[in-house]
Amino acid sequence: MTRSEALAFSPDGALFAQGCDAGQITVGGGKRFTTAYTLLTPEGRRRRMGVNDVAFSPDGALLAVCSHGGIQLFSTVDQSLVRTLEGSTRRLAWSADGRFLADGSYRGLVRIWSTETWDVISSLPW
Repeated sequence: MTRSEALAFSPDGALFAQGCDAGQITVGGGKRFTTAYTLLTPEGRRRRMGVNDVAFSPDGALLAVCSHGGIQLFSTVDQSLVRTLEGSTRRLAWSADGRFLADGSYRGLVRIWSTETWDVISSLPW
């Protein structure tokens, strides 16, 4: 049996994402939020490592998923893996305007990513 490790609603409330300790992300929609599709992190495919956090971008176009293997950005339209950002990560947060994505690492750092270039523009101790 797997455990839910991360939960998030899309900004418009149409989708719900659940990340579990086996590296699987279930995305649901509709009136009862039944499963619309399931995603696997690369770690989930190989080693069954868990999802630490999930977060929808403010426009709802991307679902960010973090785990020990980094951050995966999935399209909510076609479920494709859009990009992977390196680093062992525990938590995620998007800025309200979608220009930045922050992640909190196991090493005690918060990184701020520019979503325009996907470069780290700041690293802060936490």
